[in-house]
Amino acid sequence: MRNVTEIDAHLAACPQCCSRVVEALRDRAWGGISSHSALPGCQSFTPDAWVADRYVIGPLLGCGGMGEVYEAYDVERQEMVALKTVRARVCDNPDLVQRLATEFALARRVHHENVCRVYALGEHRDWRSHGDEGIAFMTMELIEGESLDRRLQRTPLSLNEFRGVASGLLEGVAATHRAGILHRDIKSHNVMLRRDRGTSVAIIDFGLAVDADRQANAAAPGDVSKFSLEGSPAFMAPEQFRGTEAIPASDVFSSGVVFFHALTRSSPFRCLDRVRRLRCARRDPLEPPLRVRDRAPHAPEPLDAYVARCLDLDPQRRYPDAAAARRGLEEAFAQIQGR
Repeated sequence: MRNVTEIDAHLAACPQCCSRVVEALRDRAWGGISSHSALPGCQSFTPDAWVADRYVIGPLLGCGGMGEVYEAYDVERQEMVALKTVRARVCDNPDLVQRLATEFALARRVHHENVCRVYALGEHRDWRSHGDEGIAFMTMELIEGESLDRRLQRTPLSLNEFRGVASGLLEGVAATHRAGILHRDIKSHNVMLRRDRGTSVAIIDFGLAVDADRQANAAAPGDVSKFSLEGSPAFMAPEQFRGTEAIPASDVFSSGVVFFHALTRSSPFRCLDRVRRLRCARRDPLEPPLRVRDRAPHAPEPLDAYVARCLDLDPQRRYPDAAAARRGLEEAFAQIQGR
C-alpha cells in the first residue's frame, strides 16, 4: 500500500480528491460513495477509450476506494454494460485485485432477477503498462435507475412502495443465501431501483461477500480493530462489529437497517460514526436500535414489530435468513390489511 506521505502528497496536489476526502469524513456515515459521484483527477479511463480490445468506455458512473465504475459498450455482447475497475497501479495491492476476482466468482453463482448479473473478468494493459502493472476489471449488468439511498434523499417510501422494495430485496438476499453466499454489505446504496420496473430492485456489489462455508474473518472474535475496516458501520450487524463470523441473520439485520431507512429516512442508531459505533459494539449490553414508530409515529404496528425483529441485537431472535424474513414481511402486511 502507498504510505501516508505519498497519500498526503497526492491530496495536496489534487484538490478534487482532497475535497472528496473531506466530504467523506464529514457526512458519509451511511457508508459508500453515491453512484453519481466521482473523483475527476483519478480516473483510470477516459471517454471513448478502448479496454481489452472489447469495451468502449462511456461516462464515469461512480468512484470509490478501490477504483471506478464506468458505463461501457461491450462490442461482443453488443450491449451497454457497467465496467468496474481496480486501480492496481494506484493502490499497488494484489489483495484488492484478488478481491475483485472473488467478488466475480461469488456473484456468478447467484442467478436471480433481484441480483445484478455479472458477465466477465479481465485485465487491461496498454503501452503505458510496465511489468505486472495493469488494470483489473469486471463487467456486469448496467442497471437503468438509481440507488435506494439516492431515492430516499427526496421522500420516504409509501407503504406500497416499501412492500415492493423490501420484498425484492429479500428475494435477492434469499437467492444469495441459497447459493451459499453471505453478502455482508447490504445497505441502501447497494440496492438499485430499476427505472423501468416500478419497485423492482437489484442488489449490487459483492465486494465483501463470502462463501458461507469457507469464510475466514480478518479478525479474531472480540477483535474489531482490523475487521472493522470492512463494511458499512451504519448497516453492520453487531456480531460483525465484534469480529465473529457473519451468518444469514447478519444480512437480515442489515436489511432491517435498510427497511428503517426506507420508512423514516433516518438511522435506527444514535451513533453513526465509525469510531463511536466500534466503541458501542464493545459495550455489553449494546444500545438497542430505535423503533420505526420512534421516527414515524403513524407507521403500522405490525410493520414496526417486523422491523424490530429484523434489528434484534441477538441473532438468535431475528429471522434466521432472508427467506424467513420474506415470509415475515408478508405476514406483517396481512395483519395491516386485516386478513
